Amino acid sequence: MTRQTRRFDLTTPEWSGKSVLLVDTVGFIRRLPHSLIKAFRSTLEEAALADLLIHVLDASEPDIESFYQTTNSVLGELGAQNVPAINVLNKIDKVDASALESLSARFPGSTAVSVKDGSGLAELKRQIGIHVSSLL
Repeated sequence: MTRQTRRFDLTTPEWSGKSVLLVDTVGFIRRLPHSLIKAFRSTLEEAALADLLIHVLDASEPDIESFYQTTNSVLGELGAQNVPAINVLNKIDKVDASALESLSARFPGSTAVSVKDGSGLAELKRQIGIHVSSLL
């Protein structure tokens, strides 16, 4: 697994011409072998240096709460528990309206998106822009 860094243009009118760098780190997987945790530690430690974390959760995952807790636990161990974060519920195209409503209640303030059909991505971009503008 390699880390990916990409430029992300904030193309909304209020942030036209501004861009940010997004770094996609390794996903958090429960019960990883200790040797793999050590191998990914330096990549994960960069989370403590970030201006914003985007925590992507699979809305279709039945054990979503456990994955969320695991990620928060690891972020705490890395000293990144106070880094501002946007929780993103991805794959909303795979859940029905009542499941999405329940997830939104369990993860208040989260942004619901579907990378597959593009729904919610404009709102996610807006949320990133709001955070970036507070840094300027």
